[in-house]
Amino acid sequence: MCENQVDLGFLDKCEPWLLVNTFFPSKVGGRPAWLDVESIPSNDRLKCSECEKQLTFLCQVYAPLDEYDICFHRTLYVFICTDALCWKPNTSKTIKVFRCQLPKVNKYYEPTPPNEDVPTDEVITSVKLCQVCGCRGPLSCGACKSTNYCSKEHQKIDWTLGEHKTVCEKNAKQSYSNNEKHKYLLEEFDLVTEPEEITDSDDAESEQDQEIRRMKDYDEFMKKHKEQTKDDELANVPDEEFEKYTNQIDDDKDFDKFKKRIASDPDQVIRFDRAGSPLWITSKNKPKISDIPACELCNAPRIYEFQIMPQLLNSFKELNVDWGILAIYTCKQSCNTNGNYVDEYCYKQDICEDK
Repeated sequence: MCENQVDLGFLDKCEPWLLVNTFFPSKVGGRPAWLDVESIPSNDRLKCSECEKQLTFLCQVYAPLDEYDICFHRTLYVFICTDALCWKPNTSKTIKVFRCQLPKVNKYYEPTPPNEDVPTDEVITSVKLCQVCGCRGPLSCGACKSTNYCSKEHQKIDWTLGEHKTVCEKNAKQSYSNNEKHKYLLEEFDLVTEPEEITDSDDAESEQDQEIRRMKDYDEFMKKHKEQTKDDELANVPDEEFEKYTNQIDDDKDFDKFKKRIASDPDQVIRFDRAGSPLWITSKNKPKISDIPACELCNAPRIYEFQIMPQLLNSFKELNVDWGILAIYTCKQSCNTNGNYVDEYCYKQDICEDK
């Protein structure tokens, strides 16, 4: 991914073995492919601040920085809570972002690029990982002693959604494999990128086209609302609720820009533009510079790096949460993590202030 250029991320299917940490993947869903395999975040750091349940891995972006020797390998990880009750408009308490980086010469990976033509099941790790989520697994199954979990909750999930109960009853041993899919996980995809191509027509729209588009947006809103509301209740919805929505669309320049910008690549799920600016989905609820906290490690300001688009939600039928965009901000200096996973910041922007 290149700085000073918007790179778009798209979902793709590939051989599962290409998504293990040996190949430094950018990926969505499945288990995280940890870069540093010793300092994996503790389970306490991966709990939702609302319900205190274990967060679910959403995606990771491999984003090395050529200007820093310590960032030869660099990956950003995003975890979310999957309980819809925890999600509030324009707050990101249910989302956590981590940054990890390593120099070219390190004790885990060879300095030469891996051979992607040679299949491997190897997952480089020096700690035991949870059979369900792929995070730290300090607890082990009391029966087989060979399968690990991050919590009693995930052990219970594995016995109900997985096949471990059958494995234990047969006195067989089951070891962690990144290629073994678990029903608990989000569906796994490779994340491929390509530069965004912008034409003059992307920034030009006639007044007639604007009016046609606004009417279409309004019709789509009415259709969606009718599907979610019983017919006998529709008359009880205050007019100001509709007006608030439609007026917001009509007067929202950022929403207009968002729609036009993604029109040529509607399947994009990631926009990467380190030190650039997010493509806001609305003119409302935009953060001030002072709203973005400085790096807790070195006190340098954080800058925008990439955003997760709402289109990603279309890929997960089992995920009952919602967002406008998730804008990820990282340390401007990408300060030395010494192989640790440091916290970065996510700003969640929604279209409406009220659900």
